[in-house]
Formats: sequence, structure tokens, C-alpha cells
Amino acid sequence: MSACEEIGSSINFGCRSAACGVCQIRVLEGYDNLNTVKQDEKNFLTALDADDSDRLCCQVNVFGDLTFEVVD
Repeated sequence: MSACEEIGSSINFGCRSAACGVCQIRVLEGYDNLNTVKQDEKNFLTALDADDSDRLCCQVNVFGDLTFEVVD
């Protein structure tokens, strides 16, 4: 989230606590460069019927290269 804000990304952030889904992304490359999914995020993504490669941008820590798209 901080990195997106630093570069002026167009990703919106609502609640910032894995409860609204506004910042849902689909990771295209580099999924292994992210922190492990915490239970709150996992529960919310399950409720959204999200793909296995989806994450909530507000909940990820990036440790390397990453390619993603915003889920509408």
C-alpha cells in the first residue's frame, strides 16, 4: 500500500484492513515475493469468490518483483 501511494498508483484503498475489497489485485507474476495470506484476508477473499492468485493490496508486503492487475 505504501509503495502504491509513493508512486501515485491509481489503486483505491478503502478500509485498509481487509474488510472492503476495494484494493483487490490479481497477481500475474511474483506471487512468491509476497507475505503469507493472513486469515482475515483469506476469509474475505473466499467470500468474494476470488481467484487463488488474488490478494488485497492493503495486506501485502512485497519482497521482490511483482506484476499484477487491479480486479474490477
